[in-house]
Amino acid sequence: MKGVKAFNKGLKCMDFQYEENKTFETSEQIKPCNSGFHFCKEEHAISVLNYYPPNSEFAKVEAFGEIMEHEDKVVTNKINIGCKIKLGDLFKIQFDFIRSKVTELCGKST
Repeated sequence: MKGVKAFNKGLKCMDFQYEENKTFETSEQIKPCNSGFHFCKEEHAISVLNYYPPNSEFAKVEAFGEIMEHEDKVVTNKINIGCKIKLGDLFKIQFDFIRSKVTELCGKST
């Protein structure tokens, strides 16, 4: 599952240090809002702004492990942090996802 994650400056989140283009895994049982690696799916990309201010750092992510969804966010036990993105990219990611679904449903290209 692909999505986006927000971080404090320096790619830190909840005292955990992340790195671009690296995969992280935990043996803890995942629990939304409690444990595991949290992110927002592409279709809810701008929802990261519910949890972090606009001057935060953002990155594309992909979850490979166990996944649990809770409201507008997802938690996993294995996540790959991709490249950092800018604030405006959050809107583009969400828009592109929605446009692809509409195109799929309508059977047309836009």
